[in-house]
Amino acid sequence: MTQKLIEGSQVQLGQGTRAKAWWKVRSADERFAILTRPRSTAGKGSEYTIIDRVRGVRGPCDLIGQGWDVDADGGCASLLRALNFHLEVASRLEAGEKRVVMTETSTEVSHRNNVPVEILNIKP
Repeated sequence: MTQKLIEGSQVQLGQGTRAKAWWKVRSADERFAILTRPRSTAGKGSEYTIIDRVRGVRGPCDLIGQGWDVDADGGCASLLRALNFHLEVASRLEAGEKRVVMTETSTEVSHRNNVPVEILNIKP
């Protein structure tokens, strides 16, 4: 399990594209951290990655297109809610519920498009 990250801190990650670039922690809890950085191309906005401390991986969400509007007001917080809602639904199904009403969006870190978490440096 990787160390817990605090909102507002900056993190330098290894692995993946643009390794060693700095990311800003925008939203975090005990399990997940949502990090953003400016896009490297001419496009506007931010790119994001999700760290799943339990699985030890980072990557985009598993939704089609793997996009989430992290630049919208509350975008990172809503992504964090969707990650935790996915865990809640999975837990309820494992506990024997036959059906769970999806009252909000559910997502997780992509199983196909992820890399191991490698934290090189952290700045408060």
